Amino acid sequence: MYSMILLIAATAYVEADSSDRDPGANQDTQRRAEVSRVAEAEVRLLTVTVGRDRAVTAVVRPESLLRWSNPTVAAAYGEVFVWTVAGRPVALGCVYHAYDRPWGWILELVSTSERPVGASAERKTLWNTESAGVTFKLLEDAPPPSPKPAGRLSQMRKLAGRFSAEMIDERNGDEEKRSLRLLTHPVYRYSSDEEHVVDGSVFCFAEATDPEIWLLLEAVEEDGATSWRYGLARMNGSPMQVRFDGTTVHTWDKVEKPWANRSAPYVLCDVSPDIVKSETKTKGGD
Repeated sequence: MYSMILLIAATAYVEADSSDRDPGANQDTQRRAEVSRVAEAEVRLLTVTVGRDRAVTAVVRPESLLRWSNPTVAAAYGEVFVWTVAGRPVALGCVYHAYDRPWGWILELVSTSERPVGASAERKTLWNTESAGVTFKLLEDAPPPSPKPAGRLSQMRKLAGRFSAEMIDERNGDEEKRSLRLLTHPVYRYSSDEEHVVDGSVFCFAEATDPEIWLLLEAVEEDGATSWRYGLARMNGSPMQVRFDGTTVHTWDKVEKPWANRSAPYVLCDVSPDIVKSETKTKGGD
């Protein structure tokens, strides 16, 4: 018994000592938790719509698709959410904060729809696009979609692997070309009878785990035949390009002021961390 007590005491001492020796781990956990609280509160306030004359309200997935960090340029943390109509993604939003940069708290919004998309919060319009967020293109050099879901997922991962992407980063004052990393597992998978999408996945090209480009792969049915198509959407204002089998298929120029043009498919908006306190008071908290 005495030996067991000594073992338990020693284990507790080691765990406590390990925590003391790695204060950065506690800081990381606290920052992730704070970003999560602010992101979830902000997303609950947002209303995303698609279309103009008869706008349809999109449905937000309440759980974050991706919780990321990016130590490459900053002590930055963020969370990504998706809005859908008829099951298909129409917009992606990310709330993030860099703890060692004077950027403040930021909401990124990007359209993944071929129709106009808008967003509002507390009766204030934040975003109202004038152009499509994605333009889908046929993947001609691709095998026919498998009749089985598992087979299609395998195909989508292989197709995604044939894409590559890079970004010219100017955030540190110099132009630095960086290859972006494909996250091999899709962050979201979907289908839509209304849009004739048999199967679809959202893949991410990231810096660390910070999403910079979204790749949408879809198996679509038309006239009884299915085929693969793809769409691309940016989530960074830096110049970027995407290649398929080594051939450039899409480029983006630098967005000079991504917070200024609220009709663009990609925008930045300010977020106040006090939104968490306001929400608590609204619910009757202290």
